[in-house]
Amino acid sequence: MTSYVLKFQETNETNEALVGGKGMNLSECAKIQGVRVPAGFSVTTEAYKETVAENHEFKQLLEQLTLQENENTADIREISAKIRTLIQNIPIAPEISVEIDAAIMNIDASAAFAVRSSATAEDLPHTSFAGQHDTYLNIIGIDEILRHISKCWASLFTERAIIYRNENHFEHSKVHLAVVVQEMIFPEASGILFTADPITSNRKSLAIDASFGLGEALVSGLVSADSYTIQENTITNKIIATKKIAIYGLKEGGTETRPLEPSKQTAQTLTDEQILTLAKLGRTVEAHFNKPQDIEWCLAQGQFYIVQSRPITTLYPVPEVDEPGNRVYISVAHQQMMTDAMKPLGLSFYLMTTSASMYPAGGRLFVDITQSLSFPTSRDMMVNTLGASDPLIKDALLTVINKKDFLPPLPVENTPNHATAPGKPPVRNVPDPAVVFELVKNSEASINQLNETIKTKSGSALFDFIVEDLLELKSVLFNQTSIDAIMAGMDASAWLNEHISKWLGEKNVADTLSESAPNNITSKMGLELLDVADAIRPYPAVRSYLEQTKNPDFLADLAHLEGGKEAKHAIEAYLEKYGMRCAGEIDLTKTRWIENPLALVPLILSNIKNFEPNASKHKFEQGEKEAREKEQTLLKQLAELPDGAEKAAETKTKIDTLRNFIGYREYPKYGMINRYFIYKRALLRAGEELVRSGVISEKEDIYFLYFDELREVVRTNKADYQLINTRKSDFASYEKLTPPRILTSDGEMISGQYHRENLPENTILGLPVSSGVVEGRARVILNMEKADLEDGDILVTAFTDPSWTPAFVSIKGLITEVGGLMTHGAVIAREYGLPAVVGVENATKIIQDGARIRINGTEGYIELLD
Repeated sequence: MTSYVLKFQETNETNEALVGGKGMNLSECAKIQGVRVPAGFSVTTEAYKETVAENHEFKQLLEQLTLQENENTADIREISAKIRTLIQNIPIAPEISVEIDAAIMNIDASAAFAVRSSATAEDLPHTSFAGQHDTYLNIIGIDEILRHISKCWASLFTERAIIYRNENHFEHSKVHLAVVVQEMIFPEASGILFTADPITSNRKSLAIDASFGLGEALVSGLVSADSYTIQENTITNKIIATKKIAIYGLKEGGTETRPLEPSKQTAQTLTDEQILTLAKLGRTVEAHFNKPQDIEWCLAQGQFYIVQSRPITTLYPVPEVDEPGNRVYISVAHQQMMTDAMKPLGLSFYLMTTSASMYPAGGRLFVDITQSLSFPTSRDMMVNTLGASDPLIKDALLTVINKKDFLPPLPVENTPNHATAPGKPPVRNVPDPAVVFELVKNSEASINQLNETIKTKSGSALFDFIVEDLLELKSVLFNQTSIDAIMAGMDASAWLNEHISKWLGEKNVADTLSESAPNNITSKMGLELLDVADAIRPYPAVRSYLEQTKNPDFLADLAHLEGGKEAKHAIEAYLEKYGMRCAGEIDLTKTRWIENPLALVPLILSNIKNFEPNASKHKFEQGEKEAREKEQTLLKQLAELPDGAEKAAETKTKIDTLRNFIGYREYPKYGMINRYFIYKRALLRAGEELVRSGVISEKEDIYFLYFDELREVVRTNKADYQLINTRKSDFASYEKLTPPRILTSDGEMISGQYHRENLPENTILGLPVSSGVVEGRARVILNMEKADLEDGDILVTAFTDPSWTPAFVSIKGLITEVGGLMTHGAVIAREYGLPAVVGVENATKIIQDGARIRINGTEGYIELLD
């Protein structure tokens, strides 16, 4: 039998689809001992389907709306208005209205009711849909209630709700609306309770907003609310707002806005006792749902009522670490310049590659640094080492360290394990420059061997082989000679910056001395794409085709065009060498350039537009010339100082070391990404076999399993699709989160601040990583595939990894939201001679695309000129 009405007490998990998110959550709240929920029921989605979804005219309008999904908002607005008018004019069938009438009579026919929308896509873990659909208060009488039910149904197709669904990839035809009808409470006060701080994400901190009258004044922004913060049954902060108006219900139905009497305007809305009572109630509701909640409440005649509870969708997850006490975690994403969420299989490979203890949270990885912060020597070393490359992390760490009673008191370091006295850093071995050639040759031989051997592996043997080969990868990555070569370049860079600043007063000289350093596989990648542009430039037909094609298999079509064979050969040769790279490449599951060559087309076209032939050779030679001239100038200036000959000789040695080794720093990651792609291709073949066997639906489903889980699926030919779908849903929510630099076990996200003075007006601070000052047009680009760059542009993006290097040849400056002195973007910016400032919080939101800006890569700030 079709259910058009379900009372709160009749609702459970089996009929959640009938009552929507709000209806389900209210029904759950009504079952919690000690929690008051106003009596009510849900008009189910069956009533919506019967009345609206099956209507022929509605179906036609819905088809039009689906066609307009990515079209002009004016067209969406017009169709939206037609749908809403239609829905409000469709009569509700007698069999539905009879059930609603009976449910109202069961509560109180003379009572006033709140009529509230409850969509099936509402209050989900990654999309709350909060405020998208309508609520009506103080509705009296069956006819008015039925009319407002229709208005709620119509609100499913407001312009904002349609656009929200488009942005979150929900099909309009698959989202249905239930309506909650609930006895009206006329409160003295109302508001919102967050059982975790919505700003800092601290799970131990509750936040309450409170104002007089109905909560509509607060949620609609008509009044400022009192704000109370509570931790462990203690009110830790109170802000008492001036509240000039409040909304109250009318006897005849509806609401009105009234001015508050002067004595109430600055009065505390809730007493301290009420605040603590409400906080305790919030913890009770949170415990029932087993996750932090966003709760709407009201206070009537001294009693608190819950009128809604939904999960807080914006909190960053906390790593699951089975260790006692408070913990502190540092983001790996910020160290690796890849802050996007990673899928489980990608996380697996990074975890299997690293030797550090890392923990997944929110699709990113974090390292537990609590123990390092627990002893003076290791604490100071960590703060200063990390702070040297990222001052924001240093400031965030100091914030944690200074939190009262969060970390245990520092012990007296009088044991052998902690008796190391601070002193000079250890003297590292500087290898013979010839080892760079040997390291590269050995790595390439190892990769070629892997590529041949893995083709012979399948089934469980493939997984055993990958585990074995990961040991080879780690032996390459953590080879002591390789580490010595990397550190030799980095140490020389630090030495030059420190000593030349002290001796000559010039900052960051290593930036210029690093330009066009040899043996840098990543900078070569950018320059060699200029050569690809040279191969295509003479052929207008190829250029015209590339400007309009959206075909991912466009290479196959080139052969039919004049110059197409030459263009195809140039692109394929580039992909043979660099095709395993892509944005966010440390995530093995990301689409590689060779899998989607279209990603490179905008950059190739920009290179054709912005550069003359042979630009790669000219740019490299220009960099060499600037580095050589800078070296000669420095040595000449040093020779004139006291002990000048000695200073110049030592500096010359450091410059040679810098140029011999700084480029090699990019190679180990290139080798790692090569191996990752070989693993990926082999695992996708295993995925195709699972599809053929009917175990999974599509081969990419393997991305949502950790390595050992996938290995078990291949062994047993059985997959848990509920797990895969849950992981897909989780990943969709993780993609919307911004990972913090520092995260605590309380869930608190801690961001550092820059501390500088005497800067120009309209300045945005960051970390200087590549010297120079340049003005230009800001190009805010989050996806390299949409990189329409012109010569002289300043690239503004969230992060850059090696895959962004081909874009660097077209720009004059770089700004990123994350990064450090020795991250890949900074290294390549220096080699290309680009002024760069990284670690600029929210740069892609603060700086407008197309704005005129000045970037100071020496001092580390950006000026907004427009």
